[in-house]
Amino acid sequence: MTELDELRAIPVPRPAALCGRFARRIDSIWGFILYGIVWFCCACGFATLGLLAGVTVVGHVPEPLGVAVVMLCWVGSFVGSWVPFVRWVRRRRGGAVRLFREGTFVDARVQEVRHLSMRGAPFTRAILRATDEIGDHQIGLSVGGHPPLLREGASMPVLLVRGYGYCAVFPPGGRLVTSSRTDE
Repeated sequence: MTELDELRAIPVPRPAALCGRFARRIDSIWGFILYGIVWFCCACGFATLGLLAGVTVVGHVPEPLGVAVVMLCWVGSFVGSWVPFVRWVRRRRGGAVRLFREGTFVDARVQEVRHLSMRGAPFTRAILRATDEIGDHQIGLSVGGHPPLLREGASMPVLLVRGYGYCAVFPPGGRLVTSSRTDE
């Protein structure tokens, strides 16, 4: 059973486990890890500011209460600085989950195909057009190699949801390819 068949067989709203599995294909955990490393550096900066604020408030009194206040400021500022990062990850992953939970299939037509090569590696870029009850959608598709079935005028299913900048295209073979929408 292909990924296309699997998604078409289950009615909307699709189960959370299935949506989460496919959403990880759009927003990979490795991208979040990279951003998390950068954010860790920012969080350490905020923690240092919290530490300095705690020392300023308490002064140079080494009493247990003063040490506790400084530690609380330090830990609180470090942990608190992660709240925006966690909210961003949930919002970003939420759009991909919503695509697979609520998305509808439409047929898209290939308008333009360009066979390219970068450093000896062949890939194909295509522009697709899809129409649904929302309106017309232009979709940019990039796939590795030069698939012969990806040609102008060809039709392929696309999974779309309103308000999300990505979609799932299923070229011949039924395997999901993440694509960007340029209409929104």
